[in-house]
Amino acid sequence: MDGRRLRVLVGKPGLDGHDRGARLIAGAFRDAGFEVIYLGLYQAPEQIVASAIEEDVDLIALSILSGGHNTHLPAVSRLLKERKAEDIVLLAGGVIPYDDIPALKRAGVREVFLPGTPTDSIVSWVKEKVAPGHGPLSGFPLAGEGGQEEISGRHPALSLAQRVLDGDRRAAARLMRDIDDRSDSASRELKLLSAHRGTAFVVGVTGLPGAGKSVLIDRMVAAYRQQDLLVGVVTIDPTSPFSGGAILGDRMQMGRHADDAGVFIRSLATRGAQGGVSRAAAEVAGVLDAMGMDVVIIETAGAGLGDFEIASIAQTTLVVTVPGAADDVQAIKGGLLEIGDLLVVNKADRAGAERTTRELAAMLEMRPAAPSGWTARVIRTQGDRGEGVDELISALEAHREYLKVSGTLQRRSSQHTGRLFEEALRERLLEKVVGPLRENGRYREIVEALAAGSIDLVTALEQAERAFS
Repeated sequence: MDGRRLRVLVGKPGLDGHDRGARLIAGAFRDAGFEVIYLGLYQAPEQIVASAIEEDVDLIALSILSGGHNTHLPAVSRLLKERKAEDIVLLAGGVIPYDDIPALKRAGVREVFLPGTPTDSIVSWVKEKVAPGHGPLSGFPLAGEGGQEEISGRHPALSLAQRVLDGDRRAAARLMRDIDDRSDSASRELKLLSAHRGTAFVVGVTGLPGAGKSVLIDRMVAAYRQQDLLVGVVTIDPTSPFSGGAILGDRMQMGRHADDAGVFIRSLATRGAQGGVSRAAAEVAGVLDAMGMDVVIIETAGAGLGDFEIASIAQTTLVVTVPGAADDVQAIKGGLLEIGDLLVVNKADRAGAERTTRELAAMLEMRPAAPSGWTARVIRTQGDRGEGVDELISALEAHREYLKVSGTLQRRSSQHTGRLFEEALRERLLEKVVGPLRENGRYREIVEALAAGSIDLVTALEQAERAFS
């Protein structure tokens, strides 16, 4: 599931408290194969534009029902121009008087869809009018064009990597997209950033759905910002196995940080990757590291008990649960306890919090001693109220210090680097084998024969080897 995907930001500006229409169009976009960043309600123009830039979206789709369109929509368009992001297409829908549409279009709104417009028509319009990748950014070329060419006869264009190091957030967002889309140029840019990585504290947050991970991360970001630390956040949501689209909604819980220059939030889809993370997660975190972020938090998709990959990326891994969800047999079988450096019982105001804490502590005693010598502990929090977050931040810092003093940090870094190399090597070698087979049609022939039962798996592999050699 590689290649350019259309990225769309959907939200509702102003004080309108109804989001049924926005959710409906977000679902339609997802079903069309788009990756949808869903912001939810009560979005200010500054939050919308800042989020759109960090997410490198192609399109902003805003739903308005209770007026305010003559204020909010022109404000979004103006901010896009001020931040040199006017290439992002802006469209609107909802209860908008027909006579107001010409003025909105003059202000920069590309299209307005009135109530009753079929979602299929809106999706078709987007597919026809909006191209994924939406052209070069101001001052540097498209992905794959190299980094030092003349742009319109003005000046030599800086590479994305150089712009990232200069603090250009839009360049960072575009590089993250190139990484996610697996463009050839991304590898060249990452080489330029490699010497500037390795200082950020990378924290992984995983756990079952409904544990309140996003709200807790919002509070963690606020706590770190109070210490004047720069924070990057990578949130991951599952890709639909049917359409290839995704609704990336974790950002909705962190809206207050959208226009904070000390915070950078990026949403990714799993795109078929297993283990609750995206294949691009580690490299996107690396870009945030090179940008100068002090802390990078990665939130897994949280699709189940198999979110183990985060432990190979993060220096410290939090496993978040809630009262009543500590099924000891399933947790031990699933392995989440084994990867947790810290266990968090969130929503600790619920009944059963004490019991859950005791059960987790008891299970930790059953866990074999960690090779690093670190003893995991259980912390209770109420993410929605911020309670327990200061204790959690202190525990994270204690684990980070332990990693440094014990030498475990270096060992984990070496293991992580080796794992990345192995995965990259495997993918490259696989492509060298599968690519030619796809081109000459032999791949399809082998798969069809395998599906028909005329050959077994071993024979199929032997035929592939012969065809490749």
